[in-house]
Amino acid sequence: MEFVKLFFVVWIVCYLWFGSLLGIICALPFALYCFRQDKQQYLNKLIGRTRVEFKDFLVLLSGNLTSGYALEGAFCQTYNDMKKQYGDTFLIKTGIEKCINGVQINQGLEKLFEEFAESVGIEEIADCAKLLSLSKQYGGNMISMIKRVADNIANRLSVEQEIETMEAQKKLEGKIMLVAPFAIVAYMRLTNPGYLDLLYNTIFGHFVMGITLIIIVLVGIWMNRILKIK
Repeated sequence: MEFVKLFFVVWIVCYLWFGSLLGIICALPFALYCFRQDKQQYLNKLIGRTRVEFKDFLVLLSGNLTSGYALEGAFCQTYNDMKKQYGDTFLIKTGIEKCINGVQINQGLEKLFEEFAESVGIEEIADCAKLLSLSKQYGGNMISMIKRVADNIANRLSVEQEIETMEAQKKLEGKIMLVAPFAIVAYMRLTNPGYLDLLYNTIFGHFVMGITLIIIVLVGIWMNRILKIK
């Protein structure tokens, strides 16, 4: 779907801005930028969903440990609870299954969980794996530690949600500002095509349109950087 979207972006920009597909060389950076941004947004959604699932996993794990399960048994019970809550579609399913399968052949759960954290590459999961390993190695209140990690993840997700809510209006305004030039050109070409002939039939016109397209791309990059609040 992303490649189909990329094709249509290139085609529309070439038609509106250059009047022919010969302008694809100038329009391609714009389309690639859109593709890159969409890919990053998709990855961010996956990371956010994984963090929410991991927070829920820790809450359930803490509850099972409080009920008297050993850590290994609590992992298995929590996995079953996650399947009841999410079905077979939750993202951390494969990683948890590898941990459980490794425990069944007498591999250390701490090592397996660290490998799972490395494969996911999310900061909160990596920190939890280190704390779990240290707690198992040196002793400590594991239940309290897991609860604290779950609370920290929940608070962080809450703050990020508030930031996204405040950003939503500005992001919408930015998208409208980026789309507006294309809408204006499309309107002019539909209502009075001859008015823009100078921009499509001369070398200078193509040069001007190319410069304006570059400016639009730079404005889009600038707006994304302004709204990228960590």
